[in-house]
Amino acid sequence: MYGYLLPMETLINDLKSMPKKLYKIGDTKKDRKGRKIFFKGYSTERSKKGFPIELWEPFE
Repeated sequence: MYGYLLPMETLINDLKSMPKKLYKIGDTKKDRKGRKIFFKGYSTERSKKGFPIELWEPFE
């Protein structure tokens, strides 16, 4: 409006840049083929949408 963002607009923009779920190191889930994988961490790079890239490894 007057050259600044309202608090609610800022909050909405911040929520849009958040990933769907924040994982902790060691969290597990199943991949597309049903295999168990565990979370290693986030990359220092970001996706095209600005989200941190998740790093997953097969569970042995």
